[in-house]
Amino acid sequence: GTKDSFHHFVKVLHFDSPVWKRVLMFVLDIDVSGSKAADASEAIKVSLDKIRAALEAAGVVVILDGVTSDAGGGAGVNPLHGALLSAEVIDEMARKISCSMHNLNLALSNAWTKVFGPQ
Repeated sequence: GTKDSFHHFVKVLHFDSPVWKRVLMFVLDIDVSGSKAADASEAIKVSLDKIRAALEAAGVVVILDGVTSDAGGGAGVNPLHGALLSAEVIDEMARKISCSMHNLNLALSNAWTKVFGPQ
């Protein structure tokens, strides 16, 4: 979001916890970033490198396998994926996973709308 002409970039992680047998979520950080996909990609890389260093020291492997974003601004999903691929933060499989998850959600959304009508 933008406040006082500064672009704030919120990074939220979701991950599977075999210990607690559920998906956990936490805000990794919020920082000032530009509004372009390359700016967002660099912000993600810096934050991910920090958490990777801490977790990999404890023997935990960190792999970014999916990314989502809103559709607005220069860091929408498609430009962001391209920038993250270029920066070698994600690989092509991450795009496939994100698209597959979107397709599953769209199928549920279409069924819901058909039964209950548009919200």
